[in-house]
Order: sequence, then structure tokens, then C-alpha cells
Amino acid sequence: EHMYDISNFTINEFNKSFNLVKENAHPNFFLISLKESKKNIEISQIREMISFCNKSSFNNQHKIILIDNAEYLNVNSVNAILKIIEEPNEKIFFFLILNSSKNLLETLKSRCIKFNVKLDNKQKKLVIEKFLSLNFLDNLSNDYKDYFLSPGDYINLNNFFNDCKINL
Repeated sequence: EHMYDISNFTINEFNKSFNLVKENAHPNFFLISLKESKKNIEISQIREMISFCNKSSFNNQHKIILIDNAEYLNVNSVNAILKIIEEPNEKIFFFLILNSSKNLLETLKSRCIKFNVKLDNKQKKLVIEKFLSLNFLDNLSNDYKDYFLSPGDYINLNNFFNDCKINL
């Protein structure tokens, strides 16, 4: 009834699936992300995801597992997830989103297909300003702007400055 507009890359805000995912209530969608005030994605989150994978899907449809901030998976979490990623049910898709692949263990990287999403500086600025209420980029020197590549890197830099009480 409220289909996605694929030709214009827009989501209809009345789409039932979209709203279920947005509310983290879709029966075939599972989200893992870094919990607030935690340093790593916890093994308990991975165990919960494995349990979700072992259950049948709603309406025999595909299941989607989204791991956001995958660079925060620790060694134990990666080891727990490897088996299910290596031998998944044919109707399960895993998406790992990360800002820095240097922190992702090679054993997990080697089992993934990598897609790089490149944003131009204007797009980066829009993403960064959506997450940071101030004009963070305007206060940075060009050296930083040339060095950091992803919006996540800029957000991490902002968090570092805040944690260290460094005022730009």
C-alpha cells in the first residue's frame, strides 16, 4: 500500500516495514549496536542474535541482521558470530556497518564483502552536523579535514575533544 519509491531513493513514511524497523519491532530484523556507555558490543548481544537466527522467520521471509558500529565487536563477540556467519541459513543476510575497518578483526573481515560508501565534503558536513549540534567542521583546521575520512571519524574526534575537555 505504501511502497518505497526506488526511482527517487525515498522511503514512504507510512510504509509498515519501515515503521516496524524504525521501532525495532520488525519480526525479521535484528539490530546490534554499541550500547550507551559501553566500550564494546557485548557477547550477550551476539548470543541474543544467534537465538534470533535459530528461530523461524515471519511469513517464511528473509531475516536481516544489522550490526552497527561493528568495529566495537570484541574478540569474544567475533568468535561467537563467526560460526553463524560462516554457515548461515539461506534466508539470513548480515550487514555490518563500520567507520574504521582497522579495528575489525581480520577473521571477520575475510568473511565479508566490502562496500565503501564515499561521501563528498558537502555530504560529510550534512551527516556530521546532523549528529553534532554545532558547526564542528567550521572549527577544525584543514589538516584535520584532509586527514579524517568518514563522518564517524569526525564524530569520534568530537567525542575525544569533549572527553578531554578540549575546546575548539
